[in-house]
Order: sequence, then structure tokens, then C-alpha cells
Amino acid sequence: MSTVEELLPARLSVTALRRAAAECRACPLWEGATQTVFGEGPARARMVLVGEQPGGREDLEGHPFVGPAGRELQRGMEAAGIERRDVYLTNVVKQLGSFLPEGFSPCRAVLPGGQGEVPVFTTTLRASR
Repeated sequence: MSTVEELLPARLSVTALRRAAAECRACPLWEGATQTVFGEGPARARMVLVGEQPGGREDLEGHPFVGPAGRELQRGMEAAGIERRDVYLTNVVKQLGSFLPEGFSPCRAVLPGGQGEVPVFTTTLRASR
């Protein structure tokens, strides 16, 4: 089994992380997915919203929060006066999975910051550098 550090590219750029996520086969979640659903939004967004995992619509389109949950999120953001283009949207898990087994902890999510995206441990959601 690979460690998270072994799965990360040597240089943590958005492009390299996106490629690494798309090629990751470290756990079985990729098997049922059509594609990786990577985060989207401004790299220096003041607000980051993190979902659990992509749904069916997200899996087909390759974009976060475009399905039913995304429509609910959009309504809530509009009511709060928040523009989608100002928010970085991502999911902890980057691929549609039919289930998250009990005790399963996906590698990590990636959130914007610094030179590109900063890895965040999903178990504690604390930034690591």
C-alpha cells in the first residue's frame, strides 16, 4: 500500500496534482468512476467549500457541485450573496465511489493556497506543508 507522500508529485503545482489525482489507483474508489472530479475556482479564493465525494452528474461532467447537491448549494450561495466564481469548490474524494467503507480514510483533499494547492489531511482537515 502506498503512502500519501509516495502518491504526490515532486512539485506541488495545480497541474501536477490534477494529473496525479487522475492517475491515482491507490484505493478502489477509482474503479467505478468515469473520471476524476478535481476542484475548481480561484487559487486565492477567500472561501473554500468541501463536499464528501462527487455524485453521478459530477462524475459525468467532470466538475464539482453540478448535480442536485450543487443546485442546492447554488441556491444557498445566492441567498447569502456569494458568487460561485468567488469560491473554490472541491470534494474530499476526487472520484465517484459507490460507497465509503466503514473506517476508510481517503488520502487527502487538495485546497487552494500558496504556490498552488495545499494538501489537507481528510481525517483532521488541517493544512500541511
